[in-house]
Amino acid sequence: QVRRGVRARAFGLDMQRVLNPAHLVINSTQSYHVAMQAFFDGMVGNPNTGLVASVEIVSWANNFQFQESTDLATVMEREDVPIISQMRKLNFVANAEHFLNINAIVEAKFDFLGKLMKCQQEAAAIPLEFQDNHLFNYARYVVVEGEAMGTGETIESQDFRVMMPQRLKMLLEGRGQTQTGHHQYQHGRMLDSANVYMRHYYSPCITRLTEEDLSLELGTVFTMHWLDFK
Repeated sequence: QVRRGVRARAFGLDMQRVLNPAHLVINSTQSYHVAMQAFFDGMVGNPNTGLVASVEIVSWANNFQFQESTDLATVMEREDVPIISQMRKLNFVANAEHFLNINAIVEAKFDFLGKLMKCQQEAAAIPLEFQDNHLFNYARYVVVEGEAMGTGETIESQDFRVMMPQRLKMLLEGRGQTQTGHHQYQHGRMLDSANVYMRHYYSPCITRLTEEDLSLELGTVFTMHWLDFK
């Protein structure tokens, strides 16, 4: 059993105050702000620390201490053919980037689904006395009073500028006329799409990349490139 860890050193930063390791993992705008807040708290929370001039954020796959702890310098062989350390590093970095990309796709799918359902709730909460009012998008467009509104079953260019509350609800609902069950609604189809991606690509890919290889735990992430998988 090999213990792996990444040591962090800093001048002027109280790392003891960054107690939650999750605060240092950045994969979205929200987690970026969480990390920045954690570092800021570490700087100002201890009177014995100095002023932090800058904080560098790099991919964990490129951390030299992490690479050293994975014994990348050791020469491994498959059928008497050596797998040189440089090739293992290239595989590792490429696979790590692929991990982040497919994880970001999953997060984006469920994040958008959450936003859709929140918008549906807010649209449904519009009082009845406002149902005949117009909703104008003043934030991004110059809206002209009396502009014609969309009437089709799908989003039209006018919908980005003005629409009625009932039309907003209809578009958010996205009901399909030829589908049944939860598939007839937009959120149901989006949830199915996310589940299909998770079941048929994300999960099999993660499982394959983290398999043992050459008697090394998680060895596949070093010995194989994700493009080589079938």
